[in-house]
Amino acid sequence: MPTLIRESEQLALTVLKDNKKSFGISVLKGVDYEGVKRDGFCVATVAPTGLAAIAKVNVGDVLLSVDGQEVTSQDALFKQLKDIPDGKEVVFTVNRVKEATPPTSPMTERSAKGLDFVSGARVPHPLGKKKPPASRGLFACCGAPADEIEIMMVTELEAAKILEAAVAEKDRLAAAAEAAKNPLSLTVVNNKKSSFGLSILQGVNYEGVKVEGFCVSNVSPGGLAASAGLMVGDVLISVDGEPVTGQEALFKQLKGIADGATVTFAVSARI
Repeated sequence: MPTLIRESEQLALTVLKDNKKSFGISVLKGVDYEGVKRDGFCVATVAPTGLAAIAKVNVGDVLLSVDGQEVTSQDALFKQLKDIPDGKEVVFTVNRVKEATPPTSPMTERSAKGLDFVSGARVPHPLGKKKPPASRGLFACCGAPADEIEIMMVTELEAAKILEAAVAEKDRLAAAAEAAKNPLSLTVVNNKKSSFGLSILQGVNYEGVKVEGFCVSNVSPGGLAASAGLMVGDVLISVDGEPVTGQEALFKQLKGIADGATVTFAVSARI
C-alpha cells in the first residue's frame, strides 16, 4: 500500500455564540472516536446543526483551547461554553491533520485491487458504523440530541483501509471455517504421572486476536498436550469426540480419562 505523508496544522475557527443553538460538540481525552491514541483532547462528535459545525470544527480535530483557555476536561469545556455571553465571538484553536499528500505513483497496488487512490476528504463509514449514542445529559448544555448523530465520518484513506480489513477478515473466517471441516487428529497415551499442561481461551487467541471457537493459549513443554503435538494457536474442537465447551469442562474431562487410555485431540487444520 502506498505510504502517505500526513502533516498537521493549527487552525483558529470562529463562530458567534447563539443561545438558541447548542455547540453540539464532545471530546475524548487521549483517544479519538475510533479508539486510536491521540495526544490531548480529540473531538469525538460534532452535531451537523451545532455552533461547532458552523465554526467548521471536524471530528478528529484535537481541541487545544477555546478563547485562549486551554481545554482540560469535557466538563470544564461544557461549563466554559455555557458561560460565554450570547453574541460573543468564540475562537476554537484546533490541531488538524492535513489532507494526505500522494506519493509519485499512487495508482499501483490499490488500482489492482479496484481501489482508487484516496485523499483525506471525509466520507460516511463504509460499513455504516454509527457513532456511540450520546446521553442527553452529556449534551444538556452544549450538545446535540442523540438523533442528530448518525453515521460515523472517516477520511477516504481510512474508509479504504476499513474495506481492506473487512475483506481480509472475511477471507480469514472463510479459511478458518474450511480448516474446521478437516481437523487434525492428535493422540497421546494418558499418564497420570504427567499433567496435560493445556489451557484455552474462548473467541480469542493468546495475542488477543479474535478467533472462532476455543484457542489453545498455553502448552507446557513437558506435558501430555505437547507430546500429542498440540501448539499454541491451535483451535481445539473436541477431545475423544466430545466437543469443547469451556476450559472448566475440558479440565474435568481430561481429569476423568483413565490412566493408559489413548486421548485424541481434534484441532482445526493449521492455516
